Amino acid sequence: MRFDTVSAHLGYRDLVVTVTASHAGSVNANDLMINFAEGAVKVPMMFGERSAGTLETFTGDGRREETFPVVDLYRAEVESFCRHLQGAPLIGSSAHDGLAAAQVLFAVEDSLRDSTTGS
Repeated sequence: MRFDTVSAHLGYRDLVVTVTASHAGSVNANDLMINFAEGAVKVPMMFGERSAGTLETFTGDGRREETFPVVDLYRAEVESFCRHLQGAPLIGSSAHDGLAAAQVLFAVEDSLRDSTTGS
């Protein structure tokens, strides 16, 4: 059995972001939760092969839920690429966007490593 569940709590001023993700575990545990001083936003099953179908907001006024059509993200990516090869404009993230996102993730990883080693 493989255990690879990761839970990260990232704090910035009055904002706390909680990410729980697992490749081996159930997609039902792959959630994004953002806590604000006045409420929270939750996206259940955020990290998977399909798009998130629900966005939940929590405030002093109660809970609100918005639903969206679930999309097979890999299929949509391939279809978009094929349309682009036929001359359609590129939809979605560019290679530059991907590189920028990777640089942010590497910086987070470096920061976490430095904070645990005292560097």
